[in-house]
Amino acid sequence: MNTYKKFAAAALLSAAALVSGAASASLYSYTGVVTLCTGTCDSFASLAVGTVITGLVEIDTTPGSSFADADITDFSFQVFNPALPVDGPTGNPVTDNPLVIDVALGIASSNGTTGTTDASNNINGGQMQLEFLIPPFSSNGAFMLFDLSTGNGQVCLFFSSAGCIPGATQAMAFEGEFTLVPVPGAAWLFGSALLGFLGFGRRT
Repeated sequence: MNTYKKFAAAALLSAAALVSGAASASLYSYTGVVTLCTGTCDSFASLAVGTVITGLVEIDTTPGSSFADADITDFSFQVFNPALPVDGPTGNPVTDNPLVIDVALGIASSNGTTGTTDASNNINGGQMQLEFLIPPFSSNGAFMLFDLSTGNGQVCLFFSSAGCIPGATQAMAFEGEFTLVPVPGAAWLFGSALLGFLGFGRRT
Protein backbone atom coordinates (compact mmCIF):
# COMPACT_ATOMS: atom_id res chain seq x y z
CA MET A 1 0.00 0.00 0.00
CA ASN A 2 1.53 3.37 -1.00
CA THR A 3 1.96 6.31 1.35
CA TYR A 4 -1.10 8.34 0.49
CA LYS A 5 -3.34 5.27 0.65
CA LYS A 6 -1.98 4.47 4.11
CA PHE A 7 -2.66 8.03 5.15
CA ALA A 8 -6.16 7.95 3.66
CA ALA A 9 -6.91 4.77 5.59
CA ALA A 10 -5.77 6.42 8.81
CA ALA A 11 -7.88 9.48 8.03
CA LEU A 12 -10.92 7.32 7.35
CA LEU A 13 -10.50 5.53 10.68
CA SER A 14 -10.21 8.88 12.47
CA ALA A 15 -13.33 10.11 10.69
CA ALA A 16 -15.31 7.05 11.71
CA ALA A 17 -14.17 7.40 15.31
CA LEU A 18 -15.13 11.06 15.46
CA VAL A 19 -18.51 10.76 13.76
CA SER A 20 -19.52 7.80 15.94
CA GLY A 21 -17.94 9.11 19.15
CA ALA A 22 -19.48 9.61 22.57
CA ALA A 23 -22.83 11.36 22.71
CA SER A 24 -21.35 14.15 24.84
CA ALA A 25 -18.51 14.82 22.39
CA SER A 26 -18.57 17.94 20.24
CA LEU A 27 -16.68 18.55 17.01
CA TYR A 28 -15.00 21.90 16.28
CA SER A 29 -13.37 23.04 13.04
CA TYR A 30 -10.38 25.37 13.01
CA THR A 31 -9.13 27.79 10.36
CA GLY A 32 -6.07 29.99 10.80
CA VAL A 33 -3.11 31.62 9.06
CA VAL A 34 0.51 32.10 10.15
CA THR A 35 1.35 35.76 10.83
CA LEU A 36 4.88 35.42 12.25
CA CYS A 37 7.60 32.90 11.46
CA THR A 38 11.15 32.98 12.85
CA GLY A 39 14.27 31.41 11.35
CA THR A 40 13.18 28.03 12.69
CA CYS A 41 10.45 27.95 10.06
CA ASP A 42 13.03 27.95 7.26
CA SER A 43 13.77 24.32 8.12
CA PHE A 44 10.22 23.15 7.31
CA ALA A 45 8.55 23.23 3.90
CA SER A 46 5.08 23.80 5.34
CA LEU A 47 5.99 26.72 7.64
CA ALA A 48 6.08 30.34 6.50
CA VAL A 49 4.11 33.56 6.88
CA GLY A 50 0.90 32.85 4.98
CA THR A 51 0.82 29.15 5.87
CA VAL A 52 -2.78 28.00 6.27
CA ILE A 53 -3.80 25.89 9.26
CA THR A 54 -7.07 23.95 9.14
CA GLY A 55 -8.29 21.20 11.39
CA LEU A 56 -10.84 19.36 13.46
CA VAL A 57 -10.90 18.78 17.21
CA GLU A 58 -13.27 16.51 19.11
CA ILE A 59 -13.87 17.42 22.76
CA ASP A 60 -15.88 15.32 25.17
CA THR A 61 -17.75 18.06 26.99
CA THR A 62 -21.19 19.53 27.63
CA PRO A 63 -22.40 23.14 27.31
CA GLY A 64 -21.01 25.44 29.98
CA SER A 65 -18.46 22.91 31.26
CA SER A 66 -14.68 22.75 31.53
CA PHE A 67 -12.41 20.27 29.77
CA ALA A 68 -8.81 19.05 29.98
CA ASP A 69 -6.39 16.75 28.13
CA ALA A 70 -8.44 13.61 28.73
CA ASP A 71 -11.49 15.25 27.14
CA ILE A 72 -9.75 15.87 23.80
CA THR A 73 -10.64 12.55 22.23
CA ASP A 74 -9.27 13.26 18.75
CA PHE A 75 -7.74 16.02 16.63
CA SER A 76 -6.31 16.48 13.15
CA PHE A 77 -4.64 19.62 11.76
CA GLN A 78 -3.28 20.28 8.29
CA VAL A 79 -0.50 22.87 7.93
CA PHE A 80 -0.09 23.96 4.30
CA ASN A 81 2.22 26.51 2.69
CA PRO A 82 0.39 27.65 -0.50
CA ALA A 83 3.57 29.26 -1.85
CA LEU A 84 5.31 25.88 -2.27
CA PRO A 85 4.39 22.71 -4.19
CA VAL A 86 2.54 19.86 -2.52
CA ASP A 87 4.92 17.22 -1.13
CA GLY A 88 3.57 14.17 0.70
CA PRO A 89 2.21 13.79 3.25
CA THR A 90 4.69 11.05 4.12
CA GLY A 91 4.98 11.61 7.86
CA ASN A 92 8.21 13.62 7.49
CA PRO A 93 7.67 16.99 9.22
CA VAL A 94 10.63 18.59 7.43
CA THR A 95 9.51 17.98 3.84
CA ASP A 96 5.75 17.40 4.05
CA ASN A 97 3.55 20.13 2.60
CA PRO A 98 0.89 19.81 3.87
CA LEU A 99 2.14 18.70 7.27
CA VAL A 100 -0.51 16.65 9.03
CA ILE A 101 -0.62 16.79 12.83
CA ASP A 102 -2.97 14.28 14.40
CA VAL A 103 -3.43 11.48 16.88
CA ALA A 104 -3.43 8.68 14.27
CA LEU A 105 0.06 9.57 13.00
CA GLY A 106 1.47 9.96 16.51
CA ILE A 107 3.02 13.36 15.77
CA ALA A 108 1.50 15.18 18.77
CA SER A 109 -0.66 14.66 21.83
CA SER A 110 -2.61 16.92 24.15
CA ASN A 111 -0.58 17.96 27.19
CA GLY A 112 -1.57 20.76 29.59
CA THR A 113 -4.95 21.72 28.14
CA THR A 114 -7.50 23.59 30.27
CA GLY A 115 -10.57 25.01 28.55
CA THR A 116 -14.23 25.96 28.93
CA THR A 117 -17.35 26.12 26.76
CA ASP A 118 -20.31 28.50 27.04
CA ALA A 119 -24.02 27.62 27.28
CA SER A 120 -24.14 27.10 23.49
CA ASN A 121 -21.17 24.72 23.67
CA ASN A 122 -18.85 27.16 21.90
CA ILE A 123 -15.24 27.17 23.09
CA ASN A 124 -14.79 30.41 25.04
CA GLY A 125 -11.67 30.23 27.20
CA GLY A 126 -8.52 28.48 28.33
CA GLN A 127 -5.59 27.06 26.40
CA MET A 128 -5.15 23.92 24.31
CA GLN A 129 -1.58 22.58 24.29
CA LEU A 130 -0.35 19.96 21.83
CA GLU A 131 3.08 18.49 22.54
CA PHE A 132 5.10 17.29 19.53
CA LEU A 133 6.29 13.71 20.00
CA ILE A 134 8.61 13.16 17.03
CA PRO A 135 11.93 14.77 15.94
CA PRO A 136 12.93 17.37 15.08
CA PHE A 137 10.09 19.08 17.00
CA SER A 138 10.41 16.89 20.08
CA SER A 139 14.18 17.44 20.23
CA ASN A 140 13.50 21.05 21.27
CA GLY A 141 10.48 20.55 23.53
CA ALA A 142 8.09 22.04 20.97
CA PHE A 143 4.43 22.75 21.72
CA MET A 144 1.56 24.08 19.61
CA LEU A 145 -0.54 26.39 21.79
CA PHE A 146 -4.06 27.71 21.13
CA ASP A 147 -5.62 30.59 23.07
CA LEU A 148 -9.18 29.26 23.23
CA SER A 149 -10.71 32.67 23.95
CA THR A 150 -9.40 34.14 20.66
CA GLY A 151 -8.45 31.18 18.45
CA ASN A 152 -4.96 32.60 18.01
CA GLY A 153 -1.89 30.54 18.78
CA GLN A 154 1.84 29.94 18.79
CA VAL A 155 4.44 27.24 18.30
CA CYS A 156 7.05 27.39 21.06
CA LEU A 157 10.39 25.66 21.65
CA PHE A 158 11.68 24.58 25.07
CA PHE A 159 8.16 25.36 26.28
CA SER A 160 8.15 23.19 29.39
CA SER A 161 11.05 25.06 31.00
CA ALA A 162 10.91 28.58 29.57
CA GLY A 163 7.33 29.16 28.48
CA CYS A 164 6.48 31.00 25.27
CA ILE A 165 8.61 34.13 25.01
CA PRO A 166 8.36 36.36 21.88
CA GLY A 167 11.81 36.79 20.33
CA ALA A 168 13.18 33.81 22.24
CA THR A 169 11.21 30.55 22.52
CA GLN A 170 8.35 31.59 20.22
CA ALA A 171 9.01 30.10 16.77
CA MET A 172 5.70 30.88 15.08
CA ALA A 173 2.46 32.79 15.66
CA PHE A 174 -0.90 32.35 13.94
CA GLU A 175 -4.42 33.78 14.04
CA GLY A 176 -7.63 31.81 13.60
CA GLU A 177 -10.89 30.65 15.11
CA PHE A 178 -12.74 27.54 16.27
CA THR A 179 -16.27 26.87 15.03
CA LEU A 180 -18.71 24.34 16.47
CA VAL A 181 -19.64 21.79 13.77
CA PRO A 182 -23.30 20.62 13.82
CA VAL A 183 -23.39 16.84 14.25
CA PRO A 184 -25.24 16.11 10.95
CA GLY A 185 -22.50 17.99 9.10
CA ALA A 186 -19.63 16.04 10.64
CA ALA A 187 -19.77 13.08 8.24
CA TRP A 188 -19.87 15.37 5.19
CA LEU A 189 -16.96 17.44 6.52
CA PHE A 190 -14.79 14.40 7.07
CA GLY A 191 -15.74 13.00 3.67
CA SER A 192 -14.62 16.23 2.02
CA ALA A 193 -11.39 16.26 4.03
CA LEU A 194 -10.62 12.66 3.05
CA LEU A 195 -11.13 13.43 -0.64
CA GLY A 196 -8.79 16.38 -0.27
CA PHE A 197 -6.07 14.21 1.25
CA LEU A 198 -6.48 11.68 -1.54
CA GLY A 199 -6.13 14.50 -4.04
CA PHE A 200 -2.86 15.60 -2.44
CA GLY A 201 -1.60 12.04 -2.70
CA ARG A 202 -2.45 11.68 -6.38
CA ARG A 203 -0.52 14.84 -7.27
CA THR A 204 2.70 13.62 -5.63
